[in-house]
Amino acid sequence: MNTWTYHNPDFKSDLVNLEMLKYSPWAGHRNFAYDYVANMCPATIVELGTHYGTSFFAFLQAVEDGKSPKTQIYGIDAWGYIDGNEWTKKEYEIDIYNIFLKTLDIYKHKAKAHTIRKIFDDALADVEDNSVDLLHIDGNHTYDAVKHDYETWIPKVKESGVILFHDVSETSYLHENSSPEFWKEIKSKHQYTLEFDHCYGLGIFCKNSSVYHRLKQINLMHYQHINNLLDVQNRDDLRKNYFKLKDNDIYINFLKRQQQNIEDEIKKYEDTISKKDSYIHQLQNEHDTIEHSYAEATSTIANKDAYINQLCIQQNNMQKAYEKTIVDKDSYIDQLCIQQNNMQKAYEKTIVDKDAYIDTLHVLQDDIKTAYEKTIVDKDTYIENIKNEHQEAIAELQQQLKIAKQNTLRSTCQDEGQRNHIKNLEEKIQSLANRKRSLVSWRS
Repeated sequence: MNTWTYHNPDFKSDLVNLEMLKYSPWAGHRNFAYDYVANMCPATIVELGTHYGTSFFAFLQAVEDGKSPKTQIYGIDAWGYIDGNEWTKKEYEIDIYNIFLKTLDIYKHKAKAHTIRKIFDDALADVEDNSVDLLHIDGNHTYDAVKHDYETWIPKVKESGVILFHDVSETSYLHENSSPEFWKEIKSKHQYTLEFDHCYGLGIFCKNSSVYHRLKQINLMHYQHINNLLDVQNRDDLRKNYFKLKDNDIYINFLKRQQQNIEDEIKKYEDTISKKDSYIHQLQNEHDTIEHSYAEATSTIANKDAYINQLCIQQNNMQKAYEKTIVDKDSYIDQLCIQQNNMQKAYEKTIVDKDAYIDTLHVLQDDIKTAYEKTIVDKDTYIENIKNEHQEAIAELQQQLKIAKQNTLRSTCQDEGQRNHIKNLEEKIQSLANRKRSLVSWRS
């Protein structure tokens, strides 16, 4: 009979998921699982209830290390909520399956590992009868569930096969109507059983004596001792982590105080920003008011400019009319235009200057009007002179007409020349009279 070899493996799965594997309830049995595969070299391992994979990756580590290169491992788990099972509803709120696959991905012999994502009964068709060398039952731990899994899956196990039951310790797994009670039944009916009491207990049921006697040579206390060391290490890790957490708490509290200080400063800053925003808003309103006033002022300037332009047009029109009769006033009017332009440029600087310029234009306009009225008086005098001259001419012509008519009365016969002469005199008198009336009418 081959001697049982004990190993001290490194479980590389811890590199990915240390907390859920090294510190899991099954972790104290990982060395036995590794040694079982290394010593027994089972061709097929089926596990009912893989979860994060503590036991699964312990089996696989032996394959990875070349201890049993032909072993195929099948992990069966729904990895999700099973209708009516409240434990799975709570346990699988997170995506455990993808965490499991991420861990599996680091193994170079992961082709030896297979997952069947089904409930146990549905997976029965995927496994042939009498084909399993090692069956690990670690699903629902109620009495009825463990018994059902055992009875439905034992036909899949070879006559030389072994069945592992987790959570069989009466001292550590204290639930009523649970797996320890079913394990007691197994022990009462079958003599080929072994048991670890640590880590909630692990029951080993051998279907025949040869395998049992091979396992009987195992020093069970060796694995108890490893578990005890792991407990000490885990407690030390727990203690160290506790102080780390305490340090972290201190640091977190420090950061919280810093955060509070920062938040206070931010609040002050926000208050300052709010006040500045309010002041900016006030300035914006004032700016809008100034812009509105400026627009009104611009409109007023534009109106005054239009009025100035209108005055310029009126002045130009008056200048044109004046130029028709008074040539001497041209230079004076040009001077007024120059003065007006100079005053207009100065006025554009400020509204007050423009008002003064408008007043100046009014004065100039009055001067032009006065000059124009003087011109009218001169024209009236001229017209009066012409009227007097016409009056004298009419009187002279009337005298000549009177003489001509007297001469005509003396003569018994009028020649054609006399009649024409009289007619010409009458026409001249009439023409002069018409011109006189026109002058009088124009003057009025």
